[in-house]
Formats: sequence, structure tokens, C-alpha cells
Amino acid sequence: MKAWGIRHVVVCPGSRNAPIVHTLGNTTNIECKPVTDERSAAFVALGMADALKEPIAVCCTSGSAVLNMSPAIAEAYYRQVPLLVISADRPVEWIGQMDGQTLVQPNCFSLHAHCYDIDEVHDDTSRWATIRNINEALMKLNNGNGCPIHINIHLSEPLFVFEEKELPSVRKIEYSGTNTLPLLSEWKAARKRMIILGQIKKGSRIHKIAQQLAHQSDVVCIAEHLSNLTTDLPNIVWRADDILANNTPMPCELDPDLVVYVGGHIVSKRLKQWLRKIQPQTLWHVSDELRIIDLFQCVSRMVSVDCFAQAIDSILVSQSNNEYLQKWLHIQNSLTVKLVEEWTDVNVVGKALQNMPQGWILSLGNSSAVRHAQHFALPHDTEVMCNRGVNGIDGSMSEAVGCALATERNVLCIVGDLSFFYDMNAIWNVALPSNLRILVLNNGGGSIFASLSGLEQSEHKWPLVAAQHHTSVRGWAESCGCTYSVATPNNLAQLFEPSHNAVIFEAFADKCGSETTQITR
Repeated sequence: MKAWGIRHVVVCPGSRNAPIVHTLGNTTNIECKPVTDERSAAFVALGMADALKEPIAVCCTSGSAVLNMSPAIAEAYYRQVPLLVISADRPVEWIGQMDGQTLVQPNCFSLHAHCYDIDEVHDDTSRWATIRNINEALMKLNNGNGCPIHINIHLSEPLFVFEEKELPSVRKIEYSGTNTLPLLSEWKAARKRMIILGQIKKGSRIHKIAQQLAHQSDVVCIAEHLSNLTTDLPNIVWRADDILANNTPMPCELDPDLVVYVGGHIVSKRLKQWLRKIQPQTLWHVSDELRIIDLFQCVSRMVSVDCFAQAIDSILVSQSNNEYLQKWLHIQNSLTVKLVEEWTDVNVVGKALQNMPQGWILSLGNSSAVRHAQHFALPHDTEVMCNRGVNGIDGSMSEAVGCALATERNVLCIVGDLSFFYDMNAIWNVALPSNLRILVLNNGGGSIFASLSGLEQSEHKWPLVAAQHHTSVRGWAESCGCTYSVATPNNLAQLFEPSHNAVIFEAFADKCGSETTQITR
């Protein structure tokens, strides 16, 4: 609250909120005004916010005291007055157990206030989540067109042990909605700049911004295939996951000073873990959502797309030494993909992408397929799609079918066997167009489970966890009118030949071979 400039709090009496009121009373730069009646207290806070033209907080105890603030919250909502409601609550496990002053407080003002339900901090992860959530609450309070914000805090006994001598140091997550000056200042101060491009729709506004960033000669631009930037751009680091896999630990000189994260989801777990470990001092997340997305657990600034677009021309003028980029590119260029003799998942995907013509749409399954594809360069003008919103295996083929029905471009869908069987109705529901190609990686189960450390200790790994099977897609594919073939190292090019029907190739790959990393220096 101090970091976000909250200066005044109307406080109501009570025992459950006593720790909060005690702390507020001992906090410099925050002035407390006592009002006994919660209904009146909320309106007093509303009047102060009106007069001072700034957010005002009101704090109450648990139970019906919270509900008594409803009229003022409704008034603040319809007049767009920034009112911060802080309510103390009982521990979650006691709600509905006939304990005194206990009712369901989270979202009790759901029509008129956005609620953040805050549990007690028990470890580093819950502390991180709490700091993130309260930053988001106060960001919305200051930038959300005056909508009231409700922070509901669960507190357990003992309530009156005041041992901390001062407030802890917390991370304020800044917000840049229109002001570009902080961006220019932080960009100029950094020497080792890194751009991370998540999943981006080709042709979108974000995609055009990403293309500008990808052409910079002094910025490390990490882009997975889902960002829809071609791998033939000279300054793109598209094999970050392989670099991280082959450099453990990563040299300190590769650590960035500033990271800018643009777009949606990323696939690489190693990239997430690396950034969470090194904790760059400055990390921006560019997004149009008025919420905090802290994927790397160190975001320092949320930036609106409009603000970033306004700043980008000035940012890109500010050139720095390109040694940082050259170090990354040197490591990337030293990597090779070893397509071993065994007929493995990695081998199948690599050979398929080598044979795929330019200009196709590549629809990837969410399990091994999307990860294996990242090892290989893509033909020019390939558009990549994948259900990375929630990363489920359901619907991978259905999306590819829908895409093929809606475009004249050729579509290649690469999926695992479990993804195929889960979504097999995709090729039965409608008449399939002839521009659809499906490559099924059939290794007799979920081969991605082979890479999960520790799971090898379970005797149920393959039969139960990985759903081991001895099934082929052939019968179903042919009964649905598709042209079917078994994929071999010598016939994969035929997958891309013209056909009057949708084509399905089934690769009976070695799940054991796919367990080993195929990347070498």
C-alpha cells in the first residue's frame, strides 16, 4: 500500500482485523481514521476519495461487518470511485462450521467489486503469490477506471502477537499504460537485453511488433516456433531450450540485464526454470490484460501493448554492443541435431519437417510433437498452431481439421498416438478436405512420460501412467475415408504429395529411443 501511494485508511473496530489495524497504525505515511459503523465507514472512505481524487481504503473485521459495506461499494462502482475494501476473514477451514462471525466473504461483492482472496503466507511460493496478487489488486485500483477492489485476508490465531519490528521489503510491480519514459530509461540503462517471444498469431499486431524486435542486431531475441517468426532470420535464437540443455550451468555472461516478454505461452520448461533461478532485475511483460502475469517470478513491470508500441521506435534507436547476441548465436550455431539410425519420434518429426514444402500450416500436438519440432528449422513462411492455452492433448486434430476446412493452404498435423485416439472423432465428424495431412507418432503410449525424472521408479509407469497400448490408427483412418500409409524413412516425402483425400501417415516409432536427447555440440 505504501509503494502504491495509499495514504488514508478508514478503520473499523474488531478482533479479527486487529493485526491489520495495528500494522496500519504503526506504518508511516498512512493515516488511520476510526469509524465504528461499517456502513458509515465505507461512505466516509467514499467521501474522502471524492475529495482527494485518490484511492482510499476502508478496513473491517469478519462476518456481517463486511456485508454492511455493500451500499457504499455499489455507489463507488457506479460512480467509478477507487475504493479499496480490506476485510479480515477466518481461516478457510472454519467457514460453514458454525464458528462465530464466519460466512463466505470472498466475492460477496462480486457484482460491484473485484475480489482478491488472500490466504496466510507459509512459504516462499505463497509469499510470491501474495505479493503478485496484492500488486495486481492495487494496479487495478489505480488503473481500472475506478472499480472498487476487495482484498479479503484470512487470519488464524493468535491474532495479537506483534513481533515484527518493521514492514518487510516487498516487490512493487509497476504498470506502464501510457507513460513511455520509464521504458526508455530502463532500456537505455541495460547492456544485455533479451526479448522472449511467446505464442503469437501470425499477422496480428503483436506479430508485427515481434518482427521489428527480431531484426535487431544488438538484442537476444528468443523465439520458439509458436511465435511464428521464421527460423531463417539471422538474429533469432530459436534453440534456447537446446542451448540450456547443453550448458549446465549456464555461463554468467549469458544472463540478461533486462528481459521483455511478449506474446503468449512458451514451451521450454528449461527457459522458465533458468529465469526463475537467475531472477533478472528488470523484466517487462507486454500484455493488454490488466492483470499481473509473473511466469518467471520476477516481473518488475507490466506494459500495455499501446505503450510498448509507442516506445518501440525510440527503444530500437538505442543501440548497444552486440557482443551479447553474438555469444548466444555462437552457441546456437555450434549445435547439431543428430538424426540417429533408430526410428524415433525425434527422427520422424525431423525428417517430416525437412520434407515439408514452404508455405504450409503446421499444427502441432501438445505433448512430444511440439517439443520435438523445436529442434528443427522450419521451411520459409510456415505458420504454426498449437493449443497452448491450457496445453491439453484434447482437440489437437480437431483444430487442424477446422483450419484445413477454412483455408486453401495445406495443413500438416503432427500428433502423438494418445492425442489421436483421444480426438479420433475429429476425422469422422465432417468430410475431410484434401489439403489435410496427419502424421501420427505411434510409440505405444505417452512417450513424454519417459522424460519425467523419478517416474522410472514406478512399476506402473508404462501400463498405467503412460497408457501403453498395441493399437494402430489404420482401421479408423480408412473407415473415415482417409488415405493411409505406414511412415518409413524412405516414404515420408509422399506425405506431402497431392491427393484427392486427406492423408494419414502412421510412424511406429521407438519410445525407448525418444527418451534420449538427440542434441549434441
